[in-house]
Amino acid sequence: MKLPDDFHWVLAQPSDDWVGARLELHGCPLIQVQPCRSGWLVNILLADPDNPQANVAVRSVAAGMRWSARWARDRVGRLRVLVAEQPIVLPPDLQGGRPLLGQVRTPVTFHG
Repeated sequence: MKLPDDFHWVLAQPSDDWVGARLELHGCPLIQVQPCRSGWLVNILLADPDNPQANVAVRSVAAGMRWSARWARDRVGRLRVLVAEQPIVLPPDLQGGRPLLGQVRTPVTFHG
C-alpha cells in the first residue's frame, strides 16, 4: 500500500541493535515490526491518547509492513498532528553540554 512521501520505512541492518522494520514520519518512529517468540509483533511507538491501539501479532516482517501501511494510511492526518506535537530531542553534542528544557517543535502545517 502506497503511503505519502513523508512516510518512509527503515529496515534494520546487520550492524543495528534491533531487528525488523520501522515506519517513520519526518524521522519520528511510528511503528516497529519486531520479532516475538516464533512470529512478529507490530509495536505502535507513537501513542495517540485519543485512540489507543494495541500491538498486533503477524506472521512475517512483510505482513507487518502491510498491516502498518494500512493502519498509517487510515490515520495520515492524525499522525502528522501527533508528530508535529512531539518535543525535539537533540543529541548531547548539539545541546552545548546542558539539557534543553521546554524545547518544542515548531508547529507544522500540512496540505493535502
